[in-house]
Amino acid sequence: MIKTLQQAKRFLTILFGFTLLALGVLMLALPGPGLLTILLGLGILAAEYVWARRLLDRLKHHSDRLKNSIFQRDASPASSNTAAPAASHSDSPTAPPAAPRPVTTVKLETTLHVQPLPAPTKHT
Repeated sequence: MIKTLQQAKRFLTILFGFTLLALGVLMLALPGPGLLTILLGLGILAAEYVWARRLLDRLKHHSDRLKNSIFQRDASPASSNTAAPAASHSDSPTAPPAAPRPVTTVKLETTLHVQPLPAPTKHT
């Protein structure tokens, strides 16, 4: 039984976290942002459960590794005739440092056209 306001808040936090987690799992098969909803649910549950915090930290670590492996590749041409090494990891101490990517600046200009609404007409 819920006796205090703190217990009620904790109960609602846990209920909301598990609801988001379940909806996220459903959205993996149904249309919707499943992974984002799962991460949000884990973030809410991490305030109450250590296992959710550890899982969220692990997912963050793996997403950082994935991001680094995607964005830190060297700029070698794809049509090269040499075969790539079988065990090439960005974490390897013997791997050569990746070449820096060039910085591209894009200037965006937007224009907003506002037209006044017609005057209301009176019906008699």
